[in-house]
Amino acid sequence: MLNAFATPQIYIMGRILNACGFDSEELYLKYNIIFGPNFNVVNGETSGETFQSIAYEEDNINVVNFDQPLALNLSCRSINGWPKIFVEVWSNDHEGKNCIVGYGTGFIPVKSGFSKMTINCWRPSDKTSPSFKETLLNNNNEFNDKSAVYSTIEKFGVCSISTGQVNIELELIFKDFILHGIEI
Repeated sequence: MLNAFATPQIYIMGRILNACGFDSEELYLKYNIIFGPNFNVVNGETSGETFQSIAYEEDNINVVNFDQPLALNLSCRSINGWPKIFVEVWSNDHEGKNCIVGYGTGFIPVKSGFSKMTINCWRPSDKTSPSFKETLLNNNNEFNDKSAVYSTIEKFGVCSISTGQVNIELELIFKDFILHGIEI
């Protein structure tokens, strides 16, 4: 017998595979799984940070492997505020200071089973080509309020530079959605 009062749940398991196409030789990544007020954490971590890894060249593209595991179980009352992954890609400059090299977001797929995600990353810039400060001093612009990156507010007037991609593999399980009339 099915329980009509069972709360729908999402099981997110997987790994952040790598980052590719970035100019830096050493990278690390910070991530957050962000969701609306209709979702609650049942088990797992919503944020984390990878170790710093050195790039290697594959097909003339810099690739940095992370193989960072992800595991999260969410319950939900509504699909409004569907979860997304927010990533920040960081490097160290020649003085050892941390500097942002890319931001990116991607929605968790609405499909059970195995999924691959590619999150295209970018960073803010003073203009469409790298400025003197960015080029010679290796000093990148950074958001003080990171929610501006992944929120739905208008970003008109923010100049940006495309920087690379983050590749993620996920295994998704959706439980009890059909009991509430939602087919996923």
